[in-house]
Amino acid sequence: MADAPEGEQQDDGGRVGRRSILKYGGSGAVAAGLAGCQSPQNPYPGSGLRGSGNESSGDEGLEETNEGDGEALLSGETVKFGVLAPMNLPLGQSMWEAAQLAAGQYNDSGGMLGAKVEVALGESNADPNQTVSEYNRLVRQEGCDMTLGVFLGSALVRMMNQAMAPAKKIHITTASADPRAGELASKSVDFTGSGAENEYERFKYHFRAGPINLLDLADAMLEFLENKAGERGWETVGVLTENPAEFTPYHDRLVEGLSEIVDVPVVKRVSGGTKWRSVYNELESESCDLALVGLALAGTKAVKQWANQRRGFGFGGIHVPAQSFGYWESTGGSCEYVFTMNAMTPQTTNTQRTQEFVQAYQDEFGKAPIYSGAITYDAINLTEQALRMTLEGEGTEGEVPDADTMIPYLEEGTFTDSTILEEFQFTSADSKYAHEPQWTSIAETGVPVFQQWQDDPEARPDYGTMHSFYPEQNKIFGVGGILNFAHGAFITVGAFAAFLVTGSSGYLNLPTWAGLLVGTGAGALLAAITYVGVIRFVRDRPVVVLILTFVVGFFILYGIQIWLNSIPRVSAITFNVEQVMPNDDLNNIFIFVTSLILIGLLMYFVNYTRTGRAIVAVSQSDKGAALVGIDAEKINLITWTLAGGFAGYAGVLLASRNGGSWLMSILPPAPLILSFAIVILGGLGSIKGSIAGAYIIGFFETFVVRFVPGGSDLAGVASLALLVVFLLVKPEGLFGRGAAE
Repeated sequence: MADAPEGEQQDDGGRVGRRSILKYGGSGAVAAGLAGCQSPQNPYPGSGLRGSGNESSGDEGLEETNEGDGEALLSGETVKFGVLAPMNLPLGQSMWEAAQLAAGQYNDSGGMLGAKVEVALGESNADPNQTVSEYNRLVRQEGCDMTLGVFLGSALVRMMNQAMAPAKKIHITTASADPRAGELASKSVDFTGSGAENEYERFKYHFRAGPINLLDLADAMLEFLENKAGERGWETVGVLTENPAEFTPYHDRLVEGLSEIVDVPVVKRVSGGTKWRSVYNELESESCDLALVGLALAGTKAVKQWANQRRGFGFGGIHVPAQSFGYWESTGGSCEYVFTMNAMTPQTTNTQRTQEFVQAYQDEFGKAPIYSGAITYDAINLTEQALRMTLEGEGTEGEVPDADTMIPYLEEGTFTDSTILEEFQFTSADSKYAHEPQWTSIAETGVPVFQQWQDDPEARPDYGTMHSFYPEQNKIFGVGGILNFAHGAFITVGAFAAFLVTGSSGYLNLPTWAGLLVGTGAGALLAAITYVGVIRFVRDRPVVVLILTFVVGFFILYGIQIWLNSIPRVSAITFNVEQVMPNDDLNNIFIFVTSLILIGLLMYFVNYTRTGRAIVAVSQSDKGAALVGIDAEKINLITWTLAGGFAGYAGVLLASRNGGSWLMSILPPAPLILSFAIVILGGLGSIKGSIAGAYIIGFFETFVVRFVPGGSDLAGVASLALLVVFLLVKPEGLFGRGAAE
């Protein structure tokens, strides 16, 4: 049995408590991952669609996100998608709703290459026979140009064999992870015995936009455990995988690699009829730290019994029902502490498009999307790009190309504008698993992500939300994504305010420690005024914010310079602040120690206080935070005030060490330049990245000044040179997900 990680609860037998919260640095309450909360727009969470009917043109005034196309290569045409979705499951509802959202956005912005977009629903009910029947209806009766969706692997394979091959219509899977579809579409695998080339010609119409197939999911789970098992104290693991045949590839691949990471004394295939008490008794008798599950249809019963029996081991893995936004309420909170893999969650920022999609979906349907919805949305956007490539490549327009003409462009194209991956490509037809998402690892792609259900009393009593905890870099940077170019001016204001109230200015004669408090307050006050008076009106327009903060910072520095020049025997190049401590060495120690204390307090505040968790929630989705009662405007003001206070405090200490004239410059090594380099190098939005970046920049600057000939003249410039290298080699920084632009 593993030793309990520091801070974890244990039961009387010394076992790691199952009530274990999984986190990454800076994460807190994730309000955007709403658990199907009631609202006027969603009075009955999980009840299904708003509106009625099985067909929609999607032009009911949804928020405009997709850009219209002036070329109008398909002007006057209609592109019609059939969506095969199990509407008895939340993931099916999300597929259908996301398809309507995408269609509406295209139609509101001029159509898909000028063509009207329509979507028609095929209720598959997660049943193979019904899936085949609905596919035939969508293609033959509804006249769909292509189809999307399908969750159950056996339904997908049967549909490919019995319906899709004869119809010769492209189908893009957006929920099933069964790898057999990829083998059928491959030129290199003779899956049925009819010859690989013959199989390819029959099944080449199948593509998978996501999720990654079960074999890749197993590899992702192994990568996750390699990185987290030791940290979480998972030394002994029991494997419980659902027994339908489509889970077998995942199960076999997982078990094969798992023994190299942890002890695996229990391996079982389970079903809806499993006697969970006896299974859990066996896990406990083997002192398992974790039940590593792969569950879909049997998942809810397993969770409820695990919770009701208050088992001491953790519970998580791939748990399809737990990926649903309404799972907390549907289980009465029994899913607390359950974790699951997911392609995206309502608060992650896989790409720049992720949160745009999440917020548009919430605006329209009053709830958060599930991974299958995001992938379906991506599949429609991908189709628009494939149509463009095909029409331009073939030199045609005015008619929707047939499937055989489009397939080479789908096979060879690189697609963007996705909510899951920055760039998307299908595996080649010669691959063992063809027409699949190209995926390498979590480390390289940032997906899949891992989430845990946690109680969130800050939102409301007995309320649970999804918390993403791995990979750490998959999160939105900063509150509102704002890059503040006035931050350097806030630092200078702190120093200037301390200068005014201490003896060197001639105004007041307060001790330096009082100047430190005044400088901190001045920085906080000015930052709050800047937000209320300027930024809150334009904070959704990052380029405007960047320009305005630069202008505000310039005017602040210019105003301070005028004021300084009006003081006798003082100028912008001579003002100074006395040291807090009596000599240089003690002053440096004071700066170092108090900085560490403030960093620790900030980490605690963000992670463990109500306001700190609200700050993180707003940073991840201000609209999602608003849905659970968080005042995003107030939280943004608090964030700016705190940032300004820290800047003012730093300004006083910097002026006491280096002199005030250094703070007045906007040229290297000015504080703004160094701060900018630190944030980009460490990774946008990562607190620990900023800490690491500060030390790297500091040591690098010292090394250059000390050991490089003429290094004193390169101070600041050296940091910018290092920044350029990072932007070229690792633009997301050390701990960031999104590349700096």
